[in-house]
Amino acid sequence: FRRKKRQAATGSVQEEATAQGAVAPGPQSIEEPVANGGEDEEVRTVTDEKGNIFQIRYVRSFHAKLCQADDTVKDYYNELKNYALSYKKANDRVSWHFDSINVGRAAVLKFAIRGKTLCVYLALNADDYAETKYKVEKAESKKFEDVSCLYRIKNDRRCSYAKDLIDAAMAAVPTERGKESNEDFRLPYEETKALLEKGWIKELKTQVNAPKPKIQSITVEKAEELMNDETAEASIEADTVHHHREGKKEIINIDTLSQNYQDGDTVTLDSLIEKGLVTAKTGYVKVLARGKMIVILGGHAQKID
Repeated sequence: FRRKKRQAATGSVQEEATAQGAVAPGPQSIEEPVANGGEDEEVRTVTDEKGNIFQIRYVRSFHAKLCQADDTVKDYYNELKNYALSYKKANDRVSWHFDSINVGRAAVLKFAIRGKTLCVYLALNADDYAETKYKVEKAESKKFEDVSCLYRIKNDRRCSYAKDLIDAAMAAVPTERGKESNEDFRLPYEETKALLEKGWIKELKTQVNAPKPKIQSITVEKAEELMNDETAEASIEADTVHHHREGKKEIINIDTLSQNYQDGDTVTLDSLIEKGLVTAKTGYVKVLARGKMIVILGGHAQKID
């Protein structure tokens, strides 16, 4: 009976839309993702005319997923939300991820859409229903901490059973049934482009083939070709500010400096101690030419080999 009623309602909605000059939505207008980046995301990869490759993620809100859901999901949601709001003092609030039903400040249940399934999260202990016909699950996500009993609405029978669980969650508040709610909470289908304009879908664009920064590096052998020891020694300026300290002798290699400093940094004994590359009792540092230098550094050292 419920299925026939949905089919009749769908037909009347499409006829009304056609009469107003609109085109009835069809599944061919839904953009199909090439990958799933998470519960609320769709991921596409596109290439522009220059050959740049971009990854585009569409992050859908609850409203967006409801708009583009199957009519069956919309009908289950509409029926169960009206049922929950028929309880006294029950109120709803739709956020980005879900639709929450509270009684006063007490969280009772949340609606969410995962894939093509309507999910109801209730303020019940899932363990209490472990050996029952309800087949509930325990939600592990922290955002459902107060409503951790998950029930997936996959068919008409489960929609009916969900009302029993809503009754139990409402009784725990406690509250009782009041005036019946008969609002229409279903949303008409809209294209992804329209939902992007409304802000119900967020588009995140990332270039996946961005050129890597060019790293300048030089080996010890190449450095010796470019500058011999005598020339290098003559180019070192005498340090009149940083005097020799009392303390033990430490050795450090240029590849260690390269890994721990950025281009343009100045290497000093204080900075070496601060980075934990030498101990605080060090008074003398000798720099050895092991490895590659991939950054350009200034420095103060007592001796360089």
